[in-house]
Amino acid sequence: MADELIRNLTDEPVPTGSMRLVIDDTSYTEAHSVTVDNLFADEVTARETADDEIASSVGLNTDYSYKPIETSQYIKSSDFVSAGVTASVNGACELLDAAIYAMNNKLFLEIFYNFTNAQLLAINTTPITIYASVPGYFVNCHDVIGKHNFDTSAFTGYANESLDFKVNNIKIASLPFDLLSATQDTIYKGAVEENVILTPNFGIVATSDINYSNGGGTVRARLLIELLPDDLQGLTTTNCCNTPIYGTFSNADLVSDKLTITHNLGTTMILGVAITDNNGTFSNADLVSDKLTITHNLGTTMILGVAITDNNSDVVTYQFVLGDGAGNNEDTKITIDFTGVTVTGTWQYYFIAFQVS
Repeated sequence: MADELIRNLTDEPVPTGSMRLVIDDTSYTEAHSVTVDNLFADEVTARETADDEIASSVGLNTDYSYKPIETSQYIKSSDFVSAGVTASVNGACELLDAAIYAMNNKLFLEIFYNFTNAQLLAINTTPITIYASVPGYFVNCHDVIGKHNFDTSAFTGYANESLDFKVNNIKIASLPFDLLSATQDTIYKGAVEENVILTPNFGIVATSDINYSNGGGTVRARLLIELLPDDLQGLTTTNCCNTPIYGTFSNADLVSDKLTITHNLGTTMILGVAITDNNGTFSNADLVSDKLTITHNLGTTMILGVAITDNNSDVVTYQFVLGDGAGNNEDTKITIDFTGVTVTGTWQYYFIAFQVS
């Protein structure tokens, strides 16, 4: 065989571990060889060790899958299932973000739960806790909606055997049997109970007086609940409807289409800002889609909302972020994004806020 340049040799696109490579050293009297496995053994071991350390520090299983914390409030296996979120580090962040958001928004929560077919067929024998208790708080249910995802056959039972949601064995809401007996995909708005005892320190349990039969589908339920402290402490609105905190701005005040407002309301429950033109009075002609922007003075804590009336009396709502848009001065500034909006002339913005009595 004639001498060959390495670059001219036949390419092997998928080398196996037993294949050999030529190696040389100044101490050798002739060339040696090494298998691919032996050449990369140390590197493979180091990478596997590093991967194991990463998995351990993050709290993953040995196969690197996510490990739900079954003793937690928000990232148990059932929490991922009921929210329809993949069990992963990112999914856990999503659930925790939703929980923090709810806590920061007066403890109103949307509870979603996916009832499997097997769960519905055993719902009386095996009730399901869809929301764990929160010590020191009780559940006040505001709304319940369910969707029957029909498959093959409807559930059978009795006309009054609703899918019930209970707190301390007292029904607070229910979805009618008509939802489960539907023969196609169906969405129902259920009933919220009135004149019931609301007991603190209990979660929400889904059950029924019977195990449903025959059905092949599933049900996804959504409850809107409010968590209230067991001592019912809270804030009372006073001093309503006088003169709001206000200022003026023009297009020249926008920086990259954003308006930053300096205020002294802190960071408690700012939900909106009202922005209007210079009119200040109203008649029926000022109503847009039956909506009216009203000038208030509700105190200097807990900004309640924002409405904007442009110079054509069109009502527009705006969201805002705390601070100057870069995360600074969150207790004294809010920033409203006017991207895509032409501000003509001088408009006014209004803080609508609650005053603590």
